[in-house]
Amino acid sequence: SKIQNSVSSNFIICHGDNIIQVDAIAQSVTDTTEKELGEKPVYKEGLENKEWILLDYIDVVVHIFLKEKREYYGIEDLWADAQIQKIASNY
Repeated sequence: SKIQNSVSSNFIICHGDNIIQVDAIAQSVTDTTEKELGEKPVYKEGLENKEWILLDYIDVVVHIFLKEKREYYGIEDLWADAQIQKIASNY
């Protein structure tokens, strides 16, 4: 269902177990999106402390958390009425 008053149509929410993984995920998303789609994020935040990195691609916003920060903020609960698709980790 459509998320009322949302700034984006889609959100990707994931986490890494440490700041090295969080940084690697963010770099991979940025590199792959630019290479495959020719898109760069219009806004980036959190690259300094790497506890919660946000990559804004307008229609898609990517949230990359440090695991304990994801659990603490629980932003999935903000969109509990939205359609959620969980993707299992292969790692």
